[in-house]
Amino acid sequence: MIAPLLAMLIGYLLGSLPIADVVARRAGAPNLREVGDKNPGFWNSRSVLTRNQSLVVFVGDLLKGSIAVLIAQELSTDWRVWFLGAGA
Repeated sequence: MIAPLLAMLIGYLLGSLPIADVVARRAGAPNLREVGDKNPGFWNSRSVLTRNQSLVVFVGDLLKGSIAVLIAQELSTDWRVWFLGAGA
């Protein structure tokens, strides 16, 4: 019972990390929530950041989801828990 809740919580917390905002801030770029489509994600970062910086955002977002699934797999052998980690 605790594994599904923990998987959801960890997935939610990882998903809330603003990778694109952090990269843009460190690059001295404008706030991604104020330019382009105003969505702080990879697609908007492509129009504001350099190609390499956007690649860092893409990989960071990809890792957030992958880490959530890997943690859910470690918490339980039930495949449904893996989807809870990824879905959060």
